[in-house]
Amino acid sequence: MGMRMPLHRGIATEPAVPGPTRGVYFIASDEVLEFTIAFLNSFRMHNPDLPLCLVPFSDCVDKTLAKQSAFDFSVWSDHSALRRCDAISTQFHGSPTGQYRKLALWEGCYDEFVYIDVDTVVLTSLDFVFPLVRIFGLLTSHSDIPSIRKWVWKDSIETARVLTPRQLRFSASTGFVASVRGNLSLDEAVRKLPKL
Repeated sequence: MGMRMPLHRGIATEPAVPGPTRGVYFIASDEVLEFTIAFLNSFRMHNPDLPLCLVPFSDCVDKTLAKQSAFDFSVWSDHSALRRCDAISTQFHGSPTGQYRKLALWEGCYDEFVYIDVDTVVLTSLDFVFPLVRIFGLLTSHSDIPSIRKWVWKDSIETARVLTPRQLRFSASTGFVASVRGNLSLDEAVRKLPKL
């Protein structure tokens, strides 16, 4: 039997159990400051109280950080996770590219999170996303539009014979991702690198 906490006027209730932490990540640098400001304005207009965290795309973020108090966002603090993402990127491209830093989000501070690219204008509250995350564990925007395939798959994917034709037609966008901490890990990504 659980402990009951008394309230005023003799009413007893269960103690409050904190829920999962929820928040939104975005990746930015000073090179895309205009996009970032548009994103932040639209995001805060519709989500004034939702926690927001900047994941630096690169070390060039001084102008972006100058907007921190105006738009109430925190800054990613686990630099070792970002360095691991940069190492994964380097294996594919020969040098770090900041978009691979998205892989760290599953090890971030939010139990349930949304990631949004800064070239996105937010037109509504994101409250509707979190119940779906609890049901499905991972959500992305997607399309089966053939012209965006080039942004999702390299041509070599067809000869690799690791995906079905239906999977090849599906083009998930990593510009909007919602998930749960722990559903993916950097260790798992590193283990799978030799196959890629």
